[in-house]
Amino acid sequence: MTMDIRIVLPILAVAWGIQGLLAMRQMQAYRRRLSNLMKVPSAAFIGIGVVGASFLPGVMIVLVTDADGRVLRAERMTGISVVARLHDFPGLIGADARSLASLEGSERYRGRLRKALKRAAQQVLDRMASQAAQLATSESDGSVDSQTRQEGGTNARLDSQAVVQ
Repeated sequence: MTMDIRIVLPILAVAWGIQGLLAMRQMQAYRRRLSNLMKVPSAAFIGIGVVGASFLPGVMIVLVTDADGRVLRAERMTGISVVARLHDFPGLIGADARSLASLEGSERYRGRLRKALKRAAQQVLDRMASQAAQLATSESDGSVDSQTRQEGGTNARLDSQAVVQ
């Protein structure tokens, strides 16, 4: 008994439409959560590490750090479906981005989680270095104002451009 194409195509179209709607909802939830993370007091940098694999659960880590690279908030998303959401990852609170970027000799985190964590931490370190270079350039030009110098060049209210590469 073969299925008629007039039955299969509408079923596939409906399934594809549902998947699209669920993907949109996932993206909206992600954006809301990221927006809330950017409002964390003393937040200076956000790093996002993503590791995906075909037919295996992907991992996303979001780190929010202060100006010194200490993790203020951490969240993780794992899964293979569009119903996966970001959840708190309290084990990283207080960790230093430098140590997370290397994770040498540590067996605590493995596989894709380790890789995503290292990527997020490295992104934070890259942003810290970039901001330090910009601040040094501004100071040498004499264009940095006293308010920026007092804050150490950090921007507690991150803009969305700093979050998305």
